[in-house]
Amino acid sequence: MLDCSTQSLIYTLRLYWEAFDLWDEDRYQEAIDKFQQALAIYREVGSREEEGKTLHYLGDIYNNLAEYTQALEFYQPALSIAREVGNRDEEGKILNHLGGVYDNLGESARALYYYQQALSIARETSDRSGEGTTLNGLGVVYDRLGEWESTPKPNDTTLILWS
Repeated sequence: MLDCSTQSLIYTLRLYWEAFDLWDEDRYQEAIDKFQQALAIYREVGSREEEGKTLHYLGDIYNNLAEYTQALEFYQPALSIAREVGNRDEEGKILNHLGGVYDNLGESARALYYYQQALSIARETSDRSGEGTTLNGLGVVYDRLGEWESTPKPNDTTLILWS
């Protein structure tokens, strides 16, 4: 027989799949509800890494809905948890999303701050896709500021992946 904790985690996996299906169908509020249910269980059983990922997904939905302030309310604690558990890949992705949110809010300096951190992590972890995405975000912000030449240059591997 499975213990309560294991049963709860199995249930959260079902909630996740349902949430992703709903998200794919543009049924955002229902997806949010499923993720919120999963979040409550992850908090109850003390699964910090999964709690952080769930917060990240919730931030992504609100970001997709252009509800940027709400997205920040989920991305910030997700970032703290990613750092706490030492998940550098997750940290880099969240930092990149934060850069995008602040860019959409018209806060270029903050966008650059988060993008620069995301770029550093992408390069540190050899995440070429993340590096390319972040360089694109940096380029958009610098271009808007009329400072295109300030955009960090990609390395050769990133250029190959993005061509």
